[in-house]
Amino acid sequence: MNEFDNWPVEEPEAPPLPELPVFAMPDDEPPAPEPALPQGEPPAPRRSCWFKGLVLLLVVSLLGWGLVSAVWLYQRSRSSTAVSPATPAALASRIAYINQNGQVVTIDPDGNNGRLLTNASFSYQFPTWSPNGQQLAAIAQDTIYLLPDDEDTDPISLYTDTRQNPFYLYWSPDGRFLSFLTNDPQHGIGLRLVSADQTQEVRLLATGSPFYWNWTSDSQQMLIHTGTSGEDARLALLDTNSFDNAQEIAAPGFFQAPGISANGRFWAYAEDRGDGTSWLVVTDQETGESWQERHSGMVALGWSPTNTKLAFTNGAQERSTTFWGPLRLFDAATGETQLLSANTILGFFWSPDGRYLATINTGDANQDFGINVADTGNGRRALLTKPSPQTSPHQFNLAVINIETGEEKQLLSFSPSILFISQFLPFFDQYALSHRIWSPNSDAVVLSLLDDSGSHVTVIPIDGSASIDLGRGEMPFWSPPLSSP
Repeated sequence: MNEFDNWPVEEPEAPPLPELPVFAMPDDEPPAPEPALPQGEPPAPRRSCWFKGLVLLLVVSLLGWGLVSAVWLYQRSRSSTAVSPATPAALASRIAYINQNGQVVTIDPDGNNGRLLTNASFSYQFPTWSPNGQQLAAIAQDTIYLLPDDEDTDPISLYTDTRQNPFYLYWSPDGRFLSFLTNDPQHGIGLRLVSADQTQEVRLLATGSPFYWNWTSDSQQMLIHTGTSGEDARLALLDTNSFDNAQEIAAPGFFQAPGISANGRFWAYAEDRGDGTSWLVVTDQETGESWQERHSGMVALGWSPTNTKLAFTNGAQERSTTFWGPLRLFDAATGETQLLSANTILGFFWSPDGRYLATINTGDANQDFGINVADTGNGRRALLTKPSPQTSPHQFNLAVINIETGEEKQLLSFSPSILFISQFLPFFDQYALSHRIWSPNSDAVVLSLLDDSGSHVTVIPIDGSASIDLGRGEMPFWSPPLSSP
């Protein structure tokens, strides 16, 4: 990824907002007083033997019935727990965002149980959830902070450097490490690694500019892509334990983030053939076979999280630096490619269950249905240039495509925030690997929508039901389901 310019964003004039309420959880209720132990009873008068026998029989019967009841209740509780283990995790999913004061907030998707995780005089950027959903990492003042999702815990500094300042975070799949990019005075951009438990020193893995990568599922390697083209560009498999022995893969073509399928078997990237052409390549790591297709423009790609289907877009103009165009789907199992949407797609995001693709599109259909056909006209749009510090004039559409049926449903038209246009959307294929806009249940997405009062964090159900406004804020991202401690 490229270094981001951090320019001030001026919101339109609006009535002054009330002070942000302090998100406080109700105090724990005091424990219920223990029941008083029964006092000793006065000795009872002597009874006859037959009466004592009757009492003994009743006591034994009651004890037996109590034992049977206890066993029944235990089995019932075990059965109830066994049939719905995923329900608590699903309900525990949360959304993190940056509020209007630049602080990190987490909240339930229905707007309840909000927590203010930071309360500093400086602003944070781009919070990212750990894989277990129990903590976040965020950047502020040239420092990476670890933030447990708990108001009573102070932020923990993992890395700080004013000269090699961080600007992008990406957790390893096992949650043990944070990989991140820094501005490197000598090499442009550096890829570094820090352990979340701070048991290892921060390591510089590689340099290059721009820089994109994808973790392997075992958290041991990274498929990296640096540079644009020519001798400075690199596509390699990097071993996080010994990065000196990186495996060079191919001469990279015109694309950004490389892709690794969910099962690790297939890789996807663009390759430069040396004659000015770029080819989309999917390689089978088990058989060595590959599928190749020439493309125009730049390619943006992303694998399904559940199977071996690859979604991708590419620009219409030959050798253009844009990837906006129709959305297609390649099935590595069959080798077939299908057109999913003829709209001009600016970004796409897989749902966790692999059934849907959420897309950001311009609403105008692109008539170039052939991937190999280069548009001789101007294939660029002045949408992703550095914006003026004003309200975004652009109107984008949010749509959802059902992969099984091919149905494309336009959910809403919205004005994106300046931050969304300038820093998130141009690198959506990299952010899709590290930041989630989909709910864990694949039933809603979260975005920041712009209106006259500023950017609002909004939960948008894909069934068309009413959206939920969570309040003023930016950079909303969904957590994975919480795992058990």
